[in-house]
Amino acid sequence: MPTVINLLPFTANTRFKNTQAQLIRATNLSVIFELQRKLPVAVLKLYLQSFEESGGETIIWNDEASGLIETKLTPDEKSYHREKNALNSITHSCIPRIYHSGTVDATTGSVPYLLLQHFRGKNLADTEQEKLSPAHMRKTFICICHALDATHSQGYLHCDIKPSNIIVNSNRAALIDFGLSIHKDNQELDDIVRGTPSYVSPEQAQARTLDERTDIYSLGATLYYAFTRQTLFGARSAIGYLTAHLHEPVPMEPLENTPKPIKEIILRCLEKDRDARYNNARELAHELENITSRNLSSSDRVYIRISTPSDATSHPSGDTVGFVKPAPLRT
Repeated sequence: MPTVINLLPFTANTRFKNTQAQLIRATNLSVIFELQRKLPVAVLKLYLQSFEESGGETIIWNDEASGLIETKLTPDEKSYHREKNALNSITHSCIPRIYHSGTVDATTGSVPYLLLQHFRGKNLADTEQEKLSPAHMRKTFICICHALDATHSQGYLHCDIKPSNIIVNSNRAALIDFGLSIHKDNQELDDIVRGTPSYVSPEQAQARTLDERTDIYSLGATLYYAFTRQTLFGARSAIGYLTAHLHEPVPMEPLENTPKPIKEIILRCLEKDRDARYNNARELAHELENITSRNLSSSDRVYIRISTPSDATSHPSGDTVGFVKPAPLRT
C-alpha cells in the first residue's frame, strides 16, 4: 500500500547532491523550486510503493546534506490520483490546496508528485508531548468537522482519519493526506481493508460499502486518543484491531477524566451500528459548538502524544496499510 514521503520545508536555496545514489535528478526539480519561490511554504509529496511490495529501502531525507538516498521504489499512481482528484474537487481553508502536479524522472521511471499547501504546526501523532486545553481540542475538532463536511459535500470520503493526519497550531487545524480517499459513488468492493487498523470503522473492517459515517467513527477514535492518550483498544495486531472494532465495547476506564459532553460525543461516534452515529460531520460540529467552557472544566489539560520510538513495536498498525479482511467474523 502507499507510502507518501513528505519533504518539507522547501527553500529557494535547497540543493540535492549530484550522486549516482540520488533518486531524483536535480535538473528535474528546478521547475518545482522555481514554483515554490513564488508560493508560501509548500510540501512536496512523492508517491511511491511500499518497501514490502517493491523490495526497496526507505527514502531518507537528509536535511543537513540536502540530499536524497536512492531507493528502488516504484511509482504509486493510484494514491496520487486519489489525492489529486479529491483535492481538486474540495475547497476549504482547513484542507491543502494543490499548487502544482506532475512527474519527475527517477532511476526507476517517472514518479508522480504534488506540490501542496503546507500548514504550519504539529500533527497529533507527533512524538513530542504537547499540552492542549480541552477548549483548544474542541476548537481543533470543530475545524476538522467543517473540513470533513466540505469533503463529504463533494461526494468524497477521507477513509484515513487519524491523529497523524490532523495538523494543529494555535490558530486553526488542518486535515491532510487524502491518499486513500474515495468517491462514495465509485467504490471498489473487494476483500481488501484499506486504512489504519486502529482507526478504521467496523464497516471498513468488513470491506463494506462506505458512507460519511465511516469518517465519523474514525474521528471518534481520534477524539478518544486526544483526550485519553490511549489508542482505542490498546496495542494489538491488525487483525486484533479489526475484531475489536467489530465486536468489543469501547474501553471506558481511560475516559474517566474526560469532560462528560466530550465523552458522550466520543461514544456516539464509536457506535458499531452506523445508524446510531451522527449522520454527518455538520451535525457533529454542531454538538461540539454547543459545549460551553463550564462543561469542559472537569479537566484542565489533556496531553497529546500518540507514539514514541519505544511504542513502535507495540503499535505495529500505526501506519496506513492494506490487508485482507479476517474471515469468518460474526455479523
